[in-house]
Amino acid sequence: MESPTQLAIITNAAGVHNMTAALLQLTLFVIGLLISTILITILLSWGFLKASIKKKVYIIFGSVTGIYSISLGAWMAVELF
Repeated sequence: MESPTQLAIITNAAGVHNMTAALLQLTLFVIGLLISTILITILLSWGFLKASIKKKVYIIFGSVTGIYSISLGAWMAVELF
């Protein structure tokens, strides 16, 4: 929901009025989103695998991740209204 707005602001701030430059900027923006999402997924998976060796760390790590996820979802739901 926020990404199109960010892209419009970045394009406007850069003064891009050329279609080729705008498409290049869009492509780079999407590639950046994909790379960051993939890296976050890899790092979280690695963390969970390492934490599963130690049960207490695994429970703490899972709880913090769950609380963060629920909090973020609730915040986004409240923001919509």
